[in-house]
Amino acid sequence: MGLLSFLSKKQDKVEDRFKDQIRTKLDNVMKAAQRGASKEEIEELLELAQRPENFHECRGGLAMSAEHILPIMVEKLAGNEVDKKASEFFWGDFVKHQQYCDDFFFGCEMRTYVIARAWKQKFKSMTWDQVDLCLKSGGIDIDTYRKEDWGRVACFEYLADQGHEEREDFQAAWRSMSVEDRRAVVYALSDNEVAFFKLMD
Repeated sequence: MGLLSFLSKKQDKVEDRFKDQIRTKLDNVMKAAQRGASKEEIEELLELAQRPENFHECRGGLAMSAEHILPIMVEKLAGNEVDKKASEFFWGDFVKHQQYCDDFFFGCEMRTYVIARAWKQKFKSMTWDQVDLCLKSGGIDIDTYRKEDWGRVACFEYLADQGHEEREDFQAAWRSMSVEDRRAVVYALSDNEVAFFKLMD
């Protein structure tokens, strides 16, 4: 079996699993409505239905949201007027995906990495200094990330590469890693990989 065939089959399995998860979550909402659940309970189930349960789904949702919010942030930083309704909608979506990411990854390190990487990749003419300015204007402490937090992101990516992609499995695998395990992952990185995770490439 060729590599492309293998990757195609893996993607099909991920998509099937994702569809099954969505179907199950929506079934739970329907069952709750049929048994006369309260409005609050149904809203909670709907919120849960939107929450990403997969490593790549979580990262991808935040990256797409970050891409949508950056032009609005740049316009505001420049003192220009923006469409208020669009701004509120995209900002609300951005905040929601940041919360999903923080919940999945036990804190804000992955959120910082995903947002910065998404902006740099989407808007290739941006320098890291410009990305940093936008991050800081949004309340993200990029300096602390580069000094202390980036190693956790490297470990998160390592776990996903090892096949720990679903929420419960990923979180269990992270909890089972000792300090020595995490150091070993970081020490095994090349200089280029360190620069990549530090957002300095």
